[in-house]
Amino acid sequence: MFLLEKNRFRMKALLNVFLCAAVLILTLVGADFLLQWYLKIPGQEIKQACTLDPTLIPSKRLKKNLNIDLAGVFNEYRYHVTTNQAGFRQTGSDATENHDFVFLGDSQTFGVGVNDDQTFAGQTGKLFKQSVLNTACPGYNNIEELQIAKQILKTERPKYLILAFFAGNDPFENYNNRSKREPVAQGASLQPKNQKTSFDLKSFLIKKSAIYNLSIRLRQFEVINQLLFKLKVVNDVPPPELIVFKKGNDTQKEAFFKVTRDILLELNQLALASGTHFMIVFIPDRFQVEDDYWSQWVKKYRLDPNIYDRLEPNRWLTTVAAENQIDFLDFTPFLHNQSIRGTQVYWAIDSHLNADGHLTIANALAGHIEKLKS
Repeated sequence: MFLLEKNRFRMKALLNVFLCAAVLILTLVGADFLLQWYLKIPGQEIKQACTLDPTLIPSKRLKKNLNIDLAGVFNEYRYHVTTNQAGFRQTGSDATENHDFVFLGDSQTFGVGVNDDQTFAGQTGKLFKQSVLNTACPGYNNIEELQIAKQILKTERPKYLILAFFAGNDPFENYNNRSKREPVAQGASLQPKNQKTSFDLKSFLIKKSAIYNLSIRLRQFEVINQLLFKLKVVNDVPPPELIVFKKGNDTQKEAFFKVTRDILLELNQLALASGTHFMIVFIPDRFQVEDDYWSQWVKKYRLDPNIYDRLEPNRWLTTVAAENQIDFLDFTPFLHNQSIRGTQVYWAIDSHLNADGHLTIANALAGHIEKLKS
């Protein structure tokens, strides 16, 4: 009898533990879904705008004929996106062919958070009253931009082909995707076949969990950052994108730069053969412009600021452009000057350029082009 009562007690205890665990899991899942709905984290806006089409090169494109409103993380911004029948974002000064300006770029050039005509591509069209094609897509690297340029220059000859280079991740992504630089054939998928990938919990949480994303974003507060370190939820491994900001010689940095240099020179040769003026413009990462934001990165990853130079990629690209007679314009000082004057040029939470940042770039670009004409 005693053993029977003991077993019943154990079963009841196990059942209680199971019920408590189930309630906890359901509560966390419910809270996560609520946060996703209310705070828009993880961000879903890019998924709403982009698609993968394995018949195209590059396969990642904006969806065709979009006409949608998108919301950013934490509902920081809302903006309207329209695309044409080719899947390129409208600028307000589009044409079906023979564009005067063709822009290549990633999410910064696409214009996360701003309306079609507020992007610096759209603003350029308004300033010059000329036709502009914005081919940028979130997530693009310079390899994909090269592939887009090859397609555009088969059918038209723009006056300006402008590559918006983003130091924050272009060199890193160029290196990681170097095998995709020359696809086998038109229409072939760029995705590796039969490739087994291990489950990455961190990547899964970044993509799926609002609670995890919220905790990561709160790392800017030192108390929370230290707590997450103690709980071993985060580590102090710097993002690999930061390698190109290191001072001095570094094997990995040189590898990133070499792949990037080869792509840029191929773009230049492509433009020269087409009789198009090629220009590289430098879009700085937010931490290159705002000292306070860089301080957050230093604390977040426990970086040694003495081994980094926030202008290292700027100097490298300035040298590459000068050695190869490529027109080059660095927007870092223009954005920095606006920032120290009190004008916010990036979103407060998101690290993309806001409308003032896009306008600053458009005005700087217009001034540069006017000097070229004179």
